[in-house]
Amino acid sequence: MRTPRPGSLISGKYRVERVLRQSRMSVVVVAKHRHLGSLIAIKLLRGETARDAGSVARFLREGQLASLLKSEHVVRILDVGVADDDGTPFIAMEFLDGSDVAAAILSSRGMPTSTAAALLIDGCEAIVEAHAMGIVHRDIKPSNLFITRGPDGAPVVKVLDFGIASAITSPDDVRMTSTQDILGTPLYMSPEVMESALKADARSDIWALGATLYEMLTGRVPFEGLNMVEVYALIARGTMTPPRKVKPEISEAVEAVVLRCLARDPEERFPGVVEFVEALAKAALPEAEATSRVERIRRIATEAALRANQAREIVATSPGTVDTYGPAVSRVTALARRARKNATGIAVGTALVIVLAVAGVLFLRERPPRSSGPAASLPTVPSVSVAATPTSAMPSASASAADSASLPAPSASSLATVSSPSPEAAIPSAAPAAPASAKPRPKPTGTTIPRQPPESDFATDPHR
Repeated sequence: MRTPRPGSLISGKYRVERVLRQSRMSVVVVAKHRHLGSLIAIKLLRGETARDAGSVARFLREGQLASLLKSEHVVRILDVGVADDDGTPFIAMEFLDGSDVAAAILSSRGMPTSTAAALLIDGCEAIVEAHAMGIVHRDIKPSNLFITRGPDGAPVVKVLDFGIASAITSPDDVRMTSTQDILGTPLYMSPEVMESALKADARSDIWALGATLYEMLTGRVPFEGLNMVEVYALIARGTMTPPRKVKPEISEAVEAVVLRCLARDPEERFPGVVEFVEALAKAALPEAEATSRVERIRRIATEAALRANQAREIVATSPGTVDTYGPAVSRVTALARRARKNATGIAVGTALVIVLAVAGVLFLRERPPRSSGPAASLPTVPSVSVAATPTSAMPSASASAADSASLPAPSASSLATVSSPSPEAAIPSAAPAAPASAKPRPKPTGTTIPRQPPESDFATDPHR
């Protein structure tokens, strides 16, 4: 696929305005619907990725799974398919203007507890909906939490990149997963997923939420090493500096929430997102707001369970979502058999397996006795899970990162409006949440995130 040029059409209906970002695997463009005139972002596969059947299946699956989620905290998917002219797979989505949580962390070197809790709980509204439908995100991290603004100017957190998410309904559903697959981002990858991709479930997302919260609070990742082998070993052993050692002003209650999320044994973590939000809200937010937040997220989980069958139907199709898009993708499938023999891919895969082998040996040899230390400091919360925990997962590797970028200044424009973000922006302190059916958002007030370093090519680009 050639890089789309301004003025060219995609699938006969999307006119390219400009190229937003390019990588080896994909290109993202800003485009307008030729008849409606609405501004959108379109992500297209390119190169070897567009010729690999597995990559195409995961890519199209990303769009379908994300489209099942109705939360305002998920990027709206507008179209999924293959271009009519050359069969290039694409996903059309809402265009977001803003910056990600990773950029906010970089500029602030750690957020106030109430700010971090409010932002992460917003993102949890998308994750709890996904879990209720049997979908595990598997790559939760600061750069996949994007802060934009709604029409009223209030911040809205969007959860990005469901490209390696899994929607699993039975232990046998491993058609897209092997035990040697590397998925997610290593710094936010739970010990069991390092050991085997097949072990990923909703509790793996809980671990990633804990790692993300740790970084939001301290400005540092919980496991720091000189290289990835060392990082893997630290994660496998559970060796990290407690949050309060890094930032003493963090309360003991909040630290206990973080440590319970990061428990090596999945059984010692919070059983679900609802329980995590309840503990975090109680530890970090005023009582009235905490109660409102928990009630809202419970409603979201219950409502999402009613749509769970739709997610299962996507998983039931074989192979994945590929065949639903006609002959163009069938041609891609045929080309993929040759693409899988690419020597570079084999070499990279072998290196990653070796890294995991080293970490796995350390994990097995140095596993300490189970301890419920962090968990013991928190009350047990009754589970309100409404869907079975997924037992398997789909592979991929995703390691996108956003450099510094500020929140855009409030405006009356919609999320589709393109504008340059202001050099400074205020992230509000936690505000009371409204019912799930209608969640009014307060105007931004509170903690100000300081000015950030100059932008890079990845800044303000959620459409990775």
